[in-house]
Amino acid sequence: MRLRILALAGLIQVASLTAQQSGPVSLTYEWQQGKTYRFRSVSTDRFTMKTMGFNASDQFNTSLDFGMHVVSVDPTGTANIQLFITNYTVRNSRGALVASLRNLPARMLFVACQADRQGHFTFDKQLMLITTNGGQVLSMEPDSIAGMPPDMQKPRMVQAHAEFMPTGALKAGYVPTRLGTARRIQIRENQQSEKIPVFPYDCLGALALPEGEINTNDEVKMQSGFYETQVRVTAIDAQSAHLDFTLQTDTSNDMFEGNISMGSGGGTPQMDFSNRPPDMSGFPGAGQMPNMPGMPNMMGMGGNTPPASGTNPAKPFESQMQLSGTDQQMFQMMRSSMPVMNVRLKTRFDYINKMFQQVGGTVKMEMNMPGISFTTNSDVQLSLLP
Repeated sequence: MRLRILALAGLIQVASLTAQQSGPVSLTYEWQQGKTYRFRSVSTDRFTMKTMGFNASDQFNTSLDFGMHVVSVDPTGTANIQLFITNYTVRNSRGALVASLRNLPARMLFVACQADRQGHFTFDKQLMLITTNGGQVLSMEPDSIAGMPPDMQKPRMVQAHAEFMPTGALKAGYVPTRLGTARRIQIRENQQSEKIPVFPYDCLGALALPEGEINTNDEVKMQSGFYETQVRVTAIDAQSAHLDFTLQTDTSNDMFEGNISMGSGGGTPQMDFSNRPPDMSGFPGAGQMPNMPGMPNMMGMGGNTPPASGTNPAKPFESQMQLSGTDQQMFQMMRSSMPVMNVRLKTRFDYINKMFQQVGGTVKMEMNMPGISFTTNSDVQLSLLP
């Protein structure tokens, strides 16, 4: 089962510090209407699922060449963007072809999204590759269910842009130059079905940048309920900044507690996420997470104001709440079903040309729910092409 991450940005340690930047820098994107960027994404994803006495595991190796076209930019600097496929290949652990699309026309098969000047990407829909007994389906899934497990209980209708035979070849009736138009078809998922994101939504989530000026060794640590994140500036050279991003789960935390602390290698902390803390909604299992400080409202539990630096939000913590026995059981079940994650990402951002150059790392996740448990281990790399 492929459930992938969406969160903020990082920067990778440079091999040589001879061109070290002496002063602080600011990191922002400057989206330009009509401009198209080209990227290559490579990922290896290992899945294990256990359900009702049935165990399944597999590995998928994905290579994707895609474009990022800026359709328009509003007065705030937020861009409407199309991510479109050029070349796409997926192989399983045996090396067998699962899906393949080659040399597609630009902006023909795309996903729409928005990105602001700090690199917060938002999607209404995600393009997913769903594996079934009869082959694979390239489906446009609403963001609310894109990361959810396959529905093994009954058939469901999907918006299919392509269907692949078990050999990985396109099924008859699909023409590569006409895949932009979806067909409504019925599919039946099973215990061996996987949902594989086509675009590297996890890496795109790691493109968010801190506000204000940054120095080498600046860092910010954040806790939002069970989730703890840390962003650290590892180096700044004459053209690029390098940040490390980590996220991990600690279910012993109070699920309603949150705080932010900052430190600086330059003496005065300047790196700032207080206006918009990391958006974890794209991380594995985010659809099951309760609303937490600094996170979007994901379960209708009311919006929370992001905590100020070094403070806790004025919200009732679990220990202070008068919970009935039923409510206590609900919270315990919620706690036990939270995805346990360990994420390590590094990003290099070109602050001269206002665009990231590379982001990559590892994503590990384990999730247990009634009747089903699964783990994913992913190695991901996303690079800007010249």
